[in-house]
Amino acid sequence: MEVEDPITNLPIPLSSVPGYDIGTPPLDVFVKKISKLQVDLEFLKTKSEKYDKLKVINTQQKKLKVIQSFIGKPLRKDGGNTIPKDKPTKPYDSIPNTTTTTNTAGIDAADDDFVLFDNYLSIRDYLIFKYSKLISVNQYMQTLNNLLDDYQEFKVLKANK
Repeated sequence: MEVEDPITNLPIPLSSVPGYDIGTPPLDVFVKKISKLQVDLEFLKTKSEKYDKLKVINTQQKKLKVIQSFIGKPLRKDGGNTIPKDKPTKPYDSIPNTTTTTNTAGIDAADDDFVLFDNYLSIRDYLIFKYSKLISVNQYMQTLNNLLDDYQEFKVLKANK
């Protein structure tokens, strides 16, 4: 007497019309099809210009976030940083900064040499450092310059994509 496998006999509906059902495929067939998906996906990635463009955009966004976290967020603009959906927007640089904010976000240095209001001040568009931190400031500026150079090189190389 043969015992039926209850999993193989579960019907999978293909449509809302009765009678268009198939049995559950065996596990080994399912695993083979799932593993083939990865191969098919990799094939599509190698042939897709849109995928290449998405990689460039994601890399650009990551590089810009690293720079922003290193130098701190920009001042808020008058009217907030939201873009109204019903009005055309002005270029970001032409919107005036808010007049009520004077202190900007602190800079993110890897060491503890920069403590806001202790070792430096961040007022609007200016950073004012203690003279005793000159070596740390030079290191910070060199790191920032390296990040900006890396981003600029990336933009030049990926300009066509």
